[in-house]
Amino acid sequence: MKMFKKNKFLNSILIVELACISVILVVVINMSINNTNIMNTFKNSSYRIIYCMNQNRETNADKLADTLKEKTKRFKWVIGISNIRRSFGSLNKDASKDKAVNIFMMDDESKKAIKYPLSKGKWFDVQKINGYEPCVIGGYLSNKYKIGDIITAYIPTEQDNVKKEISYMVTGILSKPEKVLSLNLTALNMELPLSLLYKSQTETGLFIVTSLSKVSISSVPYGNVFIYLDKSCPEDTINQLKKEISIAYTKTDTELINDEQKEISHLMSLLLPFIIMLFLVSSCGIISMCMLTTLKNMNQFKIYYITGCTQRRAILVTGIYSLLYFVLSGLLFIGILHYFNTRRTGRIESTLFILNDKSLLIVCISSIAVSVVSFIIPFFLLKRNKPIDMLRIS
Repeated sequence: MKMFKKNKFLNSILIVELACISVILVVVINMSINNTNIMNTFKNSSYRIIYCMNQNRETNADKLADTLKEKTKRFKWVIGISNIRRSFGSLNKDASKDKAVNIFMMDDESKKAIKYPLSKGKWFDVQKINGYEPCVIGGYLSNKYKIGDIITAYIPTEQDNVKKEISYMVTGILSKPEKVLSLNLTALNMELPLSLLYKSQTETGLFIVTSLSKVSISSVPYGNVFIYLDKSCPEDTINQLKKEISIAYTKTDTELINDEQKEISHLMSLLLPFIIMLFLVSSCGIISMCMLTTLKNMNQFKIYYITGCTQRRAILVTGIYSLLYFVLSGLLFIGILHYFNTRRTGRIESTLFILNDKSLLIVCISSIAVSVVSFIIPFFLLKRNKPIDMLRIS
């Protein structure tokens, strides 16, 4: 520790650098995983998908869907038009003790076509389970529930001041970061990354994703819709269908995925050089400090040898010195992750700071590599200078 304190300021900067690099790595890896999961949802869909963006904002999604059904009915490949809606309810019947819950409802074709990634359980089915509506849940309060739990929600109906009681059975819990479709975005003549069709729900206490309700409850449709086609539909037929849909600006699933890949590539091209440069600078700094400190403290090691310290123990001292960098930067790294992971400001997506298997593996490999090198160089310096040579009086 005495060796470490001799260069407190420089050592502190190196520790902060190493911790910040680790945090940036975690964020970049999580962003990549999140976007890959979104792309895989569409790649693995049982249907081909066309996103139809409403050019006339005065026309609601229901009217748009009806018009699209009419225009596409002669195409045998068309399976259906999406009907994805959202509603709001409460977990308490008494409004004065309101505990809000968001409810996202999907029609039968949509829940077959688009399945959000789950951390536990399975995707909900069309059929009820023992009279309960199956659902998957998310939000930062979702950890209070387990598979098979019943959630009763009170949802407003079309009639004023009347709430419908609906009981849901949890079949799955969404993986973090929880994102659901929000089909309100319109982008004309520009690239549209697939991730922009999703909205983060990480700041939401609890939300439910379930089947489109067959009872009359108050709900709001999204402004745009999906057209679902058979997976074997030829590409030229899809292009022909797009031309005939003159009432809406369209993007196919392939175009959305390509735009997303371009966005990821652009992000990586900006961040990776910065991360690599910062990593090399801090790594070289730590390795150099360990080497220079060992050289500067050769006289100190002579005293150790005079007092009976063995060469092996002297080498161990340098190992502990280099290890301090990684212990202290590791503690700072965990502290930064914990701080951002517990924030619910909406400005920073807290789940980007979650340490998962992939990010933990990369951070550990990087840290171990630098740690080994920072220990090996002082090890060879001390190994080369034997105690008897260091104590010989010129």
